[in-house]
Amino acid sequence: MNMHEGEVNDLLINSTYESQSSLESTLHNSISVNGLAELTLAHIHYFVATLDNSIIDANFALSWENSDNSYIFTGEQNYSVIWQIITSNEIIDLSNATLITTYIGAMPNSASINLGPSFTIPLIELETNPSPIVTLIMPEGLDHISQGATITSSGVITEVNYTATDNHGIASIMWLLVNLDTFEESTVTSDSAYALSELTEGEYSLSIIVTDSYGAMTVVTQLFTITPPDNDADNIASCISGLWYDDLNQRHCGPDNVDNDDDNDGVSDTIDSFPFDSCASQDTDSDGNPDNLLENCETILIEDDDDDGNGIIDTQEASLKGEKDSGNGSIIIWALLLLIITGALFRRFKSSEV
Repeated sequence: MNMHEGEVNDLLINSTYESQSSLESTLHNSISVNGLAELTLAHIHYFVATLDNSIIDANFALSWENSDNSYIFTGEQNYSVIWQIITSNEIIDLSNATLITTYIGAMPNSASINLGPSFTIPLIELETNPSPIVTLIMPEGLDHISQGATITSSGVITEVNYTATDNHGIASIMWLLVNLDTFEESTVTSDSAYALSELTEGEYSLSIIVTDSYGAMTVVTQLFTITPPDNDADNIASCISGLWYDDLNQRHCGPDNVDNDDDNDGVSDTIDSFPFDSCASQDTDSDGNPDNLLENCETILIEDDDDDGNGIIDTQEASLKGEKDSGNGSIIIWALLLLIITGALFRRFKSSEV
């Protein structure tokens, strides 16, 4: 037997086999269940939630401490809920339940409610969940970064940092990178800074998407440019584009493909054996090892101990040269003495003839 929105006085249900009956939103005086029969009592309740005084399609979840039953549904609606189960052995009371209401952008609401024909579900008024407060921090505030650069001219790491705060905790952080030249997209979920050193030349859009523990979301986007490689990081504001000279710092400047001195060591790239390393510039024997290295200069280069590549270590070659120079000096001295003696003898000989 099933009855919907009716009215009965005294109800008696007998059954020698398992059977289920239901009364939904039906008025009654007394109920008696015998044998193996089971009767469920349900009532249609109106569920509605608002946010900022507007009705929303909130998510509702009903649960009970003394039952595995649960109801999950979405949006404003009339919903039939069982509030009592009667058998010949017991009456299971489900009139006290917990209603959890959630909605993106709102604080979740948990309320204890009463079910059945004697009760009405109260209006659920949700509170706005403020979105996380997020800022993006470009390295030194720059929006132009040289391709392959790991640090800026001031030694700041070329990565995009951020700050994110939220009263309810941060649940996830995702980065979205868009190459504006090719429209290729890439995403990564990470709470670390976003490195720029691996990006190739082009125009980019980088967004950080921060979501809090209750689903509130904030998106912040930054546009920037990856410029051609610049080994010495001198393509700065004072570098005059086109002329590629920096009057303020009195040096050539710009990307490597236009900079006449890519390591800013004062030696033109055309005669610099190591145009990308300011610690050295000359390699007489072209063996890849510099003749000399500047003192206290950080480099992976190793100073050559045989600058001319003749197989004689420079220190030994200098010693041999010194000995040779010393020997030559002795010969000259003896030659001078011989000339002096010869001249004296010649004058004496001339005097004796007179």
